[in-house]
Amino acid sequence: MKTELAWRRRWIAEGKQVGAAIVARVSGSAPRPIGSRFMMTSAGDMEGSVSGGCVENDVFVRLESVLSNGRPELVGYGIADDEAFAVGLACGGRIQVYLEDQTISDVLDAIEDLIEREGLGTLAVVVGGPDVGSSAVLEDGQVMLGELPVAVIPDVLADAAVLNERGESLTLEYGEHEVYLETVAPPNRLVIFGAVHIGQELAQVAHQLGYHVTVSDARPAFLTEERFPTADRLVPGWPDQVDIEFARNTAVVVLSHDARFEDPLWPSLLTSQAPYIGAMGSKGTADKRSQRLMNDGYSTDAVARIHGPIGLSIGADTPAEVAVAIMAEIVSVRRSPRPALRGIARRLPGN
Repeated sequence: MKTELAWRRRWIAEGKQVGAAIVARVSGSAPRPIGSRFMMTSAGDMEGSVSGGCVENDVFVRLESVLSNGRPELVGYGIADDEAFAVGLACGGRIQVYLEDQTISDVLDAIEDLIEREGLGTLAVVVGGPDVGSSAVLEDGQVMLGELPVAVIPDVLADAAVLNERGESLTLEYGEHEVYLETVAPPNRLVIFGAVHIGQELAQVAHQLGYHVTVSDARPAFLTEERFPTADRLVPGWPDQVDIEFARNTAVVVLSHDARFEDPLWPSLLTSQAPYIGAMGSKGTADKRSQRLMNDGYSTDAVARIHGPIGLSIGADTPAEVAVAIMAEIVSVRRSPRPALRGIARRLPGN
């Protein structure tokens, strides 16, 4: 969303009206995920897509009407074999697209600020039923700005918190209201302790998945831009001397199975909000680590937070394969089941 908001700001500064189409629901093999945007202006500027080209022309025409009359609209697109030359999706999926005028919006201005300060929150927009077009910024369990129908606020806030944890966006039904909830979150982060070969491969895989990657090691000769070209940050120093935050969007991987290197990390790691902590080593090494930490006074629950042996069991052998196994486990933990949603995620008909 950051890129689209930058387009919006630039176009508004140029004195243009701005319309946006947002993929609010998908079903089947839709070409673009929920949250994808097609943006246009009253002067004919265009950026982004909601379908990869299948329906953008129709969306453009409809957005022109929205900019003219100011009324938002929820439009559905799908296709069957006998409709191949009509407006629709060649892939056979179905989507719903929400169209609105975004020229004047305090809510979007606040969302842009939330992104800039790397906060965690939600853009909530009523896209169907009464009060279509109502929108709000949700943060810290509250409606921080904007308006939503009073009756849906408790359930919307509860579901927004669940979706924030999942890193997902959805359109949910609350009685007669349909509310689009888009998670606004800082980038997922990966901190790698140990500038070893597996760390090099892991940094590349994480970068490809969009993670902000930090690598730390006390050996300057190993911690170089040449060895870690895709890392966003290189932090030299011993684990207890570096300034690295372990937030709730941060996965941490410890690749040195030397107690002298590991042990200074545990006081800060095991009391942090980091959702994933993994440590290199065989099962025997992991068992010895666990026993050592419990002897040092750590609880069983705290020690159980450490994933070791690290990575999903996929028969990984080479450093690159081990890196894939580690990232697979990180993604698996991040996508693990969460509490049930209160709103209804309705499937689109026809799939």
